[in-house]
Amino acid sequence: EIAGIYCGDLVEAHLAGCEEVADWTTAEVPRPFDLVVTCGGGYPLDQTFYQTVKGMCTALPALGPDTTLLQLSECGEGLGSRAYTELMLAWGSDWRGFLEYIEANRHETRLDQWEFQVQCRVLDRIGCERLWFATDGIPVELQRKIGLTPLLGEGHAIRRAQRAIDDYLSGRRGARVAVIPEGPYTMLHASTERPPAFPS
Repeated sequence: EIAGIYCGDLVEAHLAGCEEVADWTTAEVPRPFDLVVTCGGGYPLDQTFYQTVKGMCTALPALGPDTTLLQLSECGEGLGSRAYTELMLAWGSDWRGFLEYIEANRHETRLDQWEFQVQCRVLDRIGCERLWFATDGIPVELQRKIGLTPLLGEGHAIRRAQRAIDDYLSGRRGARVAVIPEGPYTMLHASTERPPAFPS
């Protein structure tokens, strides 16, 4: 369906459309959460890990240094392009080394490197150990090489994710949890106002 028509000056019309879409898709975040659960956006967007990273990035305003981010995604087509796969296999376990490498080689940009740069923003905030990932589409041995913590155990990805949530909450009474069911389609905005009082 047509959501809106924006005419006139190219820049002004584009900004008007962006503002209206932002009204539909933005959620305000008063402060970081303890646990954030998100997804890769569902089919067809979540068929590769490359696209899945977009769901991680949109969660950034809800992440503090002690937040755990649980990401679910299908990834039925694996990591993504050949160039991205090679990049992740070379640097995924050493994201800090990757950032140092691209800083030292600014004149050279590798195909699809920007998506790992986006993931590095999340890793810089919470680290690999708090970036939990549940998928049935990527072998575990490969997941261990892409800068995250795979959720292992019996059952399919949804069952493993639910078990991880239950285990997390069992020892943390009063933990603040955010669920982003639309993943990369939701724009979070950190509130600049004083956050409301939450019961402890």
